[in-house]
Amino acid sequence: MSFVPYILSSLLLSGIGGGVYLLFRWIHPGAQPRRFMIWLVILASLLIPLSPQFEIELGTHETARLGEMVHSGTGLIPPAGQTLNEFCHCADPQTGDVIMYQASRIYDTLLAHSTWIFLLLLSGSLFFVLRQAIGMIRLVRRVKQFPTQSIILDGRRIKLVRGPHPVGALRFGGRYIFWHPELDALAPAEQQAILRHEFSHLRQHNTLEKLLLAALQGIWFMNPALYLFRRELELLSEYTADAYGARYAPSRKHYAHLLLTVKSRPEFAMGSFFKGSILKKRIEYLLGKKNKARLALLPAALIGLGLLFSSDLIAQQAIHHQIQEIAVYEFMHEQNEATGQEEFCYKCTLEAIECE
Repeated sequence: MSFVPYILSSLLLSGIGGGVYLLFRWIHPGAQPRRFMIWLVILASLLIPLSPQFEIELGTHETARLGEMVHSGTGLIPPAGQTLNEFCHCADPQTGDVIMYQASRIYDTLLAHSTWIFLLLLSGSLFFVLRQAIGMIRLVRRVKQFPTQSIILDGRRIKLVRGPHPVGALRFGGRYIFWHPELDALAPAEQQAILRHEFSHLRQHNTLEKLLLAALQGIWFMNPALYLFRRELELLSEYTADAYGARYAPSRKHYAHLLLTVKSRPEFAMGSFFKGSILKKRIEYLLGKKNKARLALLPAALIGLGLLFSSDLIAQQAIHHQIQEIAVYEFMHEQNEATGQEEFCYKCTLEAIECE
């Protein structure tokens, strides 16, 4: 598959997958099943268009049906006063399975500049990854600037970086938790709750997740589904971290109050995690009964897989049609530029595309 159909197919799949995720979220699964579902949708959107199911397949019934159409540049329309009796095999392009080439500015632009579009998207991905990595490298440099203390949490060695910086966690060349000295004034249980919260972000591999999403942004920067997935992943990582941290607080209400305390002190709050709207949702998730998960990981994952693969049947038809239309147009465009030919046998066109 060429680059342009692949991008269009992945965008369409991610949009359908976003709708499937919203339906899946409606049944109130836990944070981990929802997280699993988002990454399944992302991977499916990137990998399914590469599968053999989306290659051009020549079938007599499909060819006869599509051979009754003429390409208009924006879609396929029936030819006026023309019927299909038998395949012409290019012997007589005026009868039988005939399609006419008509230029499309949109397709021509995409095909003519596909290499530059690919390089632009690749550069965008590298830019977003490098920007994320530079921010992480700056945090790693703080490790050398401020004293560190090795601690053990759940059998893992963590480096506690003490200094006048926001509280946060980083897994980049080591496991780090950035700790503000004023947090030492909190009660031991509250300190443990904050440590466990940040340790949960390390266990969830949120640093790697941010790098992957940054790379994906270069390709899907105009895709609304990406921003839905990114916001949901950020929120779900906080739900999981809060649930883990709340175990070490006197109560969930006490932990919710601790979140508000940390939010009110800007020197404590890590900007990417302590946003006002997100904080409100986190507290509601901690204290609200109606938002409690109704399904555990396994049953929710099975339901999610069922929803995703059933929607894949719909996506397959739409994407296959789009890929086939672009492939046919690309072939006719190349032949038209080389020979000036404007009439083509549809069956032979499909056979030529399959042989490429």
